[in-house]
Amino acid sequence: MNIISYAGVTKLYCNPILQADMLRQDLLTVKSRTEKWVLKLNEKKRSVSHIGKKNPNVPYEIKGPTIVAVEHQMPQEKRPEVGIPGQQGG
Repeated sequence: MNIISYAGVTKLYCNPILQADMLRQDLLTVKSRTEKWVLKLNEKKRSVSHIGKKNPNVPYEIKGPTIVAVEHQMPQEKRPEVGIPGQQGG
């Protein structure tokens, strides 16, 4: 399990095939601590990204309904150019 936190934004990530239950348990811990410390979680900013073809797309919850799964795509202008050697642009 890996955690990144910066400027009020926290990201938890793991190998979903091996650690989905661990991530669910961590979300329950976050829920209990936010209730204990009377902290609010911004429901509009909660999301989960399922990355990879073998990802089982496990649903996750924390304080309310299932966290919305979103698809992230790199903007066209930031995508690396892929070329074939020997051809124009490659």
